[in-house]
Formats: sequence, C-alpha cells, structure tokens
Amino acid sequence: MTPATNPTQDHLYPLLTAIGTPPAGQKCGRLASGFPDLTVQQAVFDGDVEDPRLLDAARAVCTSCPVLSDCRLYAEASLDQTTFLAGETATERASRQGRTARARHRRQVVRSMRAAGVTIPEISFYSGYPMRTIEADVAQRTRADAVSTRDTSEPQ
Repeated sequence: MTPATNPTQDHLYPLLTAIGTPPAGQKCGRLASGFPDLTVQQAVFDGDVEDPRLLDAARAVCTSCPVLSDCRLYAEASLDQTTFLAGETATERASRQGRTARARHRRQVVRSMRAAGVTIPEISFYSGYPMRTIEADVAQRTRADAVSTRDTSEPQ
C-alpha cells in the first residue's frame, strides 16, 4: 500500500467520518467576510487550517448561521474528528465528548472500514487509532457475531 500524504483526500475518507448528512442552508458554503477567498474558507471548515484569525472568522459565520442548532446536532451525532462544525474545531468538540462516544465512533469506523475490505494496518494509518485497539475491536465484533449466529441457530 502506498500511504496517502493527506488521508482526508483519499477514497476512504467517507468511511472515517459522517454519520448522516450535514444540514442544508448553511452559511459556510458561501464566501463570507473575514476570508481572502472561498478556497481558504473551505480549508478552514475542512479542518486543514488553524490560524486563530481565520478560526475567529469561521466562528462569526457560524454565530449568524440559520442552521446552527441543526449543525450542532449533526456535529454531536457524527462525532466528526476533522472538520470545523457549529463554531468549534474537532479538538474542541472532542474535549467535551466522553470516552464512550469516542469509543462508539472508533468502533463504527473500524466496522465500516472492515466491511469495505480495508486491512487493520490500513485502518490504523487512515484513522490514527493504534493497531492493538483496532484488533481488539475486530475480535470483540467477531465474538459478538458468533454469539448472535449461535443464538439464532439454536431451537427455542
């Protein structure tokens, strides 16, 4: 496997992120004041730029957005770990989310990527999760699947 230089530009990116669809009607899709151009603005909202001035401009866009509350709900449900959503960076959101939510997200990522045929080393590369943690998630899922298969095959 040839490692990607930026995993977010790769075809596996959708497996790492969204559960659901971002709300329609957001202001972050149109050029707003405080950004030199739409490309820079998009990079900030994609989580690729952490310039404090640009992040403040992004927060200002979110503050006046008509779908801010829907975006906040989406950010909480998706557990997105890369993008600027609802006026917060991914790091700011992660600091508020509990370990259970992050573990649930990790297991969902591992499950989705394994279903797509991605190997454990590749999952580790793309997600940043330790290989041993991924192996434990896969083993736990395999045991759970074996139990559910056994339960459905036994007569009642």
